[in-house]
Amino acid sequence: SYALLRALVWAIPVLGFIGTVQGLSAALGNFGGVLSETADFQQLRPVLREVTAGLATAFDTTLVALVAALLIQLWLTVTHRREQDLLDECTE
Repeated sequence: SYALLRALVWAIPVLGFIGTVQGLSAALGNFGGVLSETADFQQLRPVLREVTAGLATAFDTTLVALVAALLIQLWLTVTHRREQDLLDECTE
């Protein structure tokens, strides 16, 4: 009965890490090309803003996924323990 929840606990961090990789890829994708074409720091400023925004998205995605997985795991543990206690009482 807990198979779906256990799968979610496993899948949510994985989805968060996928979001992190996407964010990092978006943040750093064109940065190398811009660095090779640009010598002036003032021209790099807008690109650096895009990179840091992408990094923020990447790490926010991971944070949300890990917190969600933690909360679901805690809820699953408490619920499972309550059921075990009820079954123990019924057995006695």
